[in-house]
Amino acid sequence: MNKKSKILCLFITTLFLANLFTGCKKSSTEQYYSQTSSKNEKDYDICIYNARYNVSETFQKLVDEYYSENGVKIKVISPSKEDDSFEKLNSQLNSYEYPTIYSITSFKELSNLQHDGFAWNFNDSNIDNFKELTQNIPNDMRLSLNDSSNFGIPYGIEGYGYLVDRNVISSIFGNDNVDSFINDLKSASYNDFEMLIKALDYFIKNNESTYIYLNGNKYPIAPQKDDISKKLTGVFSVAGSEQWTYINHMINIAINTTFDSSLSAMNANKSQVELLYAPLKAYSKALDLKTSYTAGENGQLERSDSYINPELSTYDQAVKNFSDGKSIFICQGNWSYNDIEKNNSELSDRLSIIPIKLPLNDYDIHLNDISIESFNKSIPVYVSMYYGINAKTSDKEKKLAQDFLVWLNTSDLGKKYIINEFKYIPYDCDNNFESSYSINKSILEYRKAGNTLSGAYMGSPYCSKNSFLGTKIKNEYLTKKFWSSKDYEYIANLAIEQWWKK
Repeated sequence: MNKKSKILCLFITTLFLANLFTGCKKSSTEQYYSQTSSKNEKDYDICIYNARYNVSETFQKLVDEYYSENGVKIKVISPSKEDDSFEKLNSQLNSYEYPTIYSITSFKELSNLQHDGFAWNFNDSNIDNFKELTQNIPNDMRLSLNDSSNFGIPYGIEGYGYLVDRNVISSIFGNDNVDSFINDLKSASYNDFEMLIKALDYFIKNNESTYIYLNGNKYPIAPQKDDISKKLTGVFSVAGSEQWTYINHMINIAINTTFDSSLSAMNANKSQVELLYAPLKAYSKALDLKTSYTAGENGQLERSDSYINPELSTYDQAVKNFSDGKSIFICQGNWSYNDIEKNNSELSDRLSIIPIKLPLNDYDIHLNDISIESFNKSIPVYVSMYYGINAKTSDKEKKLAQDFLVWLNTSDLGKKYIINEFKYIPYDCDNNFESSYSINKSILEYRKAGNTLSGAYMGSPYCSKNSFLGTKIKNEYLTKKFWSSKDYEYIANLAIEQWWKK
């Protein structure tokens, strides 16, 4: 071979290798499968990515029954507790086991999915029963970045606040005072709530009687502990290592002072976000209060490196401490019902929800249709998760996905799973709907009374498993024993600064 031939051969080989390796790269907007891929190797018809990991086993039973009834085999993939759900979803969307149906948990996720071509608009359906189902989704629950499109079917209605065991209240304040105490606590001011927390802490540590006032009504604390109250090691159960439990849900109360929906929060302007400064300071003060009186497994858990230790201070441990009667309150919602029931089946029937209290004033509320009194006795009730359909899948897969979602939301068996297995409140229920589960009962009471807030945080930059703000608070403040007013100011300023880095 002469010199020119060698050079030409080398050039062709180099070009071939370059094309080979660059061909391995593809844009996230390209189809991630091809007509020549080995589809026959799959032993299922469609795949569902279910972000509710705590119902993953039950979800598998659901699709097994669907297969028995309809002959369609569905593979279910759920994230672990440690996963960032959306990062896991992105990985799955670009894998061979791509989901046809997936979970969407925020408008930011929807925006990203639309940008990458994965969000299918339900308005494009030509299946009558699916069109009827999706067109009847209430406007305030519609997953859309505009007025016309529709990208999700709600999992169900959720609500949250401070869960409290009626038996613990009976132990401390007497059986005859349980109903009146809980009713007064629901509408009590932050100042009353703060004094209550400090009085309960004193009782736990010193086993001495005192009294507190709620809404002007006096409630004496028991003269000494009994078999129930002697188990208490702190006032609150807190999952210090898991940001979503003290960022997303607590900070949502502050965001609701200015935004009435997640979409309005997502479309916020600078002047609106600046109005959040005082509410965010209030959030910081309330977070300081909650994390200063935390129940541990064997005693009070103080803010320190141990407070955020992922082996000591997890969601599971916080739920267990609460279920074991070691704390009076835990900030959770109806999604935690099954977890509480697994730890203590008797407790799960005795729970009520108390609103999360922030030290707010009239001028901190910037929505015209809500007063500070109404705001203070309301809990967030909203849809936090939707089923979306992958736009990049085949027409056959889309058809199977639509059939499943119609079956899930309209058949007797599908509804049984939603209501009695997942223990969700159906998104399309009316005021006559009743639930046999204590947390859902409490949520429905707030809903019927009109004492509800939105899930506005889902349109904020804090709606993620690990936000910058959450990481900062976790590492620098939950390890710090004492906070000052300057710390509240710093957290509020940092939160506003981070809003624009979403």
